[in-house]
Amino acid sequence: MTSDKDPESDLEALLEVRNPLLFFLRLPFVACDEIFRWLVDTASKSGARTNVSPLRPPFNAEYLLYLLLRREDRDIVIGDLLEGYGEVLRRFNKRRADIWFYWQVASSLFPLLRRALFRIGVLVWLGQVLRRIVS
Repeated sequence: MTSDKDPESDLEALLEVRNPLLFFLRLPFVACDEIFRWLVDTASKSGARTNVSPLRPPFNAEYLLYLLLRREDRDIVIGDLLEGYGEVLRRFNKRRADIWFYWQVASSLFPLLRRALFRIGVLVWLGQVLRRIVS
């Protein structure tokens, strides 16, 4: 049995439910991405700014920085890059913002890898010194 009802009206009816228990009981029957699209469309039609950002920078590039940065530097550096990504995204488009983000990560790789290798080299050197002292 098919229904000719408008899915948007079903979604509006779901979101207008006053009882939270009924809301969460009915929620699994509505696709979450439909709710997300409806919320973004409604907010963009009303001109309201939303805190929801459907466009994110490339995950692999962000994860690479997460792996190479020290714990105390992660939030600062990645946060600054995300802020810059948002600015580039607003001025241009997603593709160019992704290219900008990859370029920033690629230009950071050499200094970060050099620092990581230096730390490993220092540890190897200390191991050799300790081995000479012990033997």
